[in-house]
Amino acid sequence: MVEIIWSSKALFDKKEILEFWISKNRSNIYSKKLNLIIEQKLKQISENPDSGIQTNIENIRALLVENYYIHYSIKAETIRILRIWDARQNPEHFTL
Repeated sequence: MVEIIWSSKALFDKKEILEFWISKNRSNIYSKKLNLIIEQKLKQISENPDSGIQTNIENIRALLVENYYIHYSIKAETIRILRIWDARQNPEHFTL
């Protein structure tokens, strides 16, 4: 397994997503479930870094988790989580 490193943008994305669901559902049950699924997918990525799809940006891969793409890059023995993007949003607004 390789080490997972989170960018500050990705951590912010994750926090915003989880807080949104807590607010929307008035409960943290779904946010906890989603966080667990994200952690499981990160384990998958760490064991098989090429499991995500290649994006149109060189060296950037993405893995779909529920309705969210986890964008990441692979460098030697590390995987850097760059962003978590809601796939239902307009892709023209996506930036790394």
